[in-house]
Amino acid sequence: PCRIVGAALRRDGGYESRHKAAPTSEPTRSGLAPKPVARFPPRHAPPRTQLIDPGRITLFSAKIMRHLITILVLLLIALLAGCGGESGQKTGDLSGKVLVSKERTAIFPKEKARLLISSVCDQRRSPLDGITGFWTPTEKDLAGVESPLESYLERNASKYHRSVLSPVRDWAGYYRQVAGIVIGDRKLLFLNYHYAGSAEMQALRVRVQNMPDEWKTIPLLRGPDWGYQFFRVIWDPGKMTFMWYEEDGDA
Repeated sequence: PCRIVGAALRRDGGYESRHKAAPTSEPTRSGLAPKPVARFPPRHAPPRTQLIDPGRITLFSAKIMRHLITILVLLLIALLAGCGGESGQKTGDLSGKVLVSKERTAIFPKEKARLLISSVCDQRRSPLDGITGFWTPTEKDLAGVESPLESYLERNASKYHRSVLSPVRDWAGYYRQVAGIVIGDRKLLFLNYHYAGSAEMQALRVRVQNMPDEWKTIPLLRGPDWGYQFFRVIWDPGKMTFMWYEEDGDA
């Protein structure tokens, strides 16, 4: 064993050669003090590159997203508010205007609804063909019906008149008769508008004065050619829109 250890030491340079301390200074020829050899890096090493914390990036992105969502919501609210007037004209508004007062409105019970419709409508295009039933409306059911009526009549003016503009109507001279109809599974409102403000309707005004409740139970008949002043519409409360229109003199 000793021989083996000795051979290994001679091959590796011996114990002393392997454990000999490193020189602490460089030799000089001038005999001056030896210059120390730096063993460690300088104290003031260049700073490391500071990386951004991923957690801060995520937090910053979340704040930006919250602000963007808030801005988009505000823009959507402003857009809806700006379109409110137009959408109210098309779809109705429960707090909208009333063109014909309740004092000039007669609600027919479901037992007389068929009589009203068959009496005032043109039999060539009567909506009775698609009606499957009748019901009795209330004043609450009429809320918001007339908010989009004027704009609806104006959009349909070119279909019935030479002018694209809707004729001016004197709503203070109108009477309104209402009945409830059912088409399929939808409950709709049938409205008959009858004008009593022209000279031709003087007889009706006298009759209304003498028998003030007659027009509430008897249909106000359509004339042969009384024109746009006398018309009928069907209102869909579920969709808040008009789905049918007819006027006197419409061939």
